[in-house]
Amino acid sequence: MGQFAEFNNYINSPVAIYGDELYNLPFNMNTFCQMWPDVRTPAQA
Repeated sequence: MGQFAEFNNYINSPVAIYGDELYNLPFNMNTFCQMWPDVRTPAQA
């Protein structure tokens, strides 16, 4: 592909803002642990 177009180092990193906090998207278990520290498993989420 590099022979047809010039590429940059752009990385899409969407975030959600809730209250005063930033959360990564898409949501995953790390996000849930950040929002609710006692949540450690998918069943708890």
